[in-house]
Formats: sequence, C-alpha cells, structure tokens
Amino acid sequence: MTHSHRILTAFAVTLAVAVPAVAGPPLLCHPFDIGSAQSLPWDGTRGWSHGRSDYSLKNLVQDTERLVQPDTPVVVRMETMRRAAIYASQDPDVAAALLDALGSPARVSRDPLASLDTAYAIEALNQMTMLGPASEFGGRVAGVKRVLAGRNAAPLIEAAARARPSDPAVSFAAAMILIGKDKDAYRSHAARARASEDALVRKNLHHLS
Repeated sequence: MTHSHRILTAFAVTLAVAVPAVAGPPLLCHPFDIGSAQSLPWDGTRGWSHGRSDYSLKNLVQDTERLVQPDTPVVVRMETMRRAAIYASQDPDVAAALLDALGSPARVSRDPLASLDTAYAIEALNQMTMLGPASEFGGRVAGVKRVLAGRNAAPLIEAAARARPSDPAVSFAAAMILIGKDKDAYRSHAARARASEDALVRKNLHHLS
C-alpha cells in the first residue's frame, strides 16, 4: 500500500465513525455519473484527481459559472464542483475567486441553489486539506486553508434545503456534504435521497452506501 493510499484509508476510518462504507474523501475521489451532460474538461484516466493537463486555470471561474445555471441538474452541479475544487486547489487566488463568484449576491439572487454549489466547493476543498502534507496535494494544503478561513458551509446547506425543501436531489447533495460531519442530518437527507425518482440521483445513490 502506498503512503497516499494509507492517508486515504485513515480518512475513510475517520468518516466511518459517522457513516459506513465510505472510502476516501467522498466529495473528491468518487466521480459522479452525469451521463452525457457537460461539465469541466477532465481526464480521469489516471485517477480521481487528474484533470486535463492542458486546462488553463484562468478560465476556471468563467467556465464553472457558465456550466452551472439555474436549470443545471443537481448531480451535474456536484460533479462540476468536484472538478472545479480539484483544479482550484492548485492556486489559492483561483480558489478564492471561485468561491467568491459562486456565492456572489448577484448569482444567489438568480439561482436558488447557488448556496449548494458554494457549500460543495468549500467542503471539497476542506476535505483536500485533510489529506495531509504528505499526500500528492501536500503543497496545496496551506494555500487552501488560507482561502477557507472564515468560510462555513453549514448555513449554505441550510439555505439550499430551504430553497428546495421537497427536492430529493438537494437532499442527495446535502447528504454527501454532511458525511462525517452531522450523523443525524446525513441520515435524514440520505433517506429522502433514496426515495428519489430523479434518474441521475438514482444512478449515483451508491455514493451513500
């Protein structure tokens, strides 16, 4: 077992205190099946963390905002945020700009799920810092921690749930974000997600098992 794999295993053990059968940082290392929907350019052939080597970070904020619109399905938003967080972790300035853009008042006013996107991105970046300085992301940890200072995903998740209280896709996203953080809230959201008839949610329910 490599050192990186040992770190992921330790992370999984920590998460297992709250929910069973989760391996690795759940918001990062488990790509979501979005079918033919468009998301950020990605490679993925060498593992969950490998985007396109030729992708320019200067386009990340604009590309992410373009892809995530009010009518974008929740699971597509989640996969886009997963990729965006991994890309953004390379540059603290880009990560800060991404989080600011996702949660900007203008965006929040036109998209009731803007807070969900921001919460996902915050917690995905937070999970990356938990991988530790010895992982392949070691050089990114300090910068990401600076970006995350003062940012809290919890009220953003609550805002999204209030905006779409009967949407099981939102419950699916909330459950994923809350894995390892709030056992009772996780179980409540997960139960609603498992009752979903949304095709993309159902294709991805194994992430909750």
